[in-house]
Amino acid sequence: MRAVSALALLVLAATPALAQQDLLAQQRLQTEMRLQELQQQADMARQREITTSNELMALDARLRAEQGMADVRAQAISPRLPSAPQNQVYAPPPAQIDTSRLASIPDDRLADSDRRVREASGARR
Repeated sequence: MRAVSALALLVLAATPALAQQDLLAQQRLQTEMRLQELQQQADMARQREITTSNELMALDARLRAEQGMADVRAQAISPRLPSAPQNQVYAPPPAQIDTSRLASIPDDRLADSDRRVREASGARR
């Protein structure tokens, strides 16, 4: 009977230690599971960040391409005029043109020239 009671005493003495070890093992398992869950959440957040970054880069490239195409279309419709040089002032065009400096042909000489051209070409009126 002593062997049984010694064994019972050992079991009773070991029970708190086994219970404490079991509790520590459960806590360790819960901690590892929580760490894995946090790691998965961090991985998913990183993947979402990469996806968002890729989408933003694609949208930026698309916007730049569309702006380039719009610029090309706008230039085809109305070409850009050269801009006036800086620091240079231009006078506005005169309100009336001074015809005194233009070459003139008297009407009789112009009619004579026209007659000779027609005769040479054989054209009839």
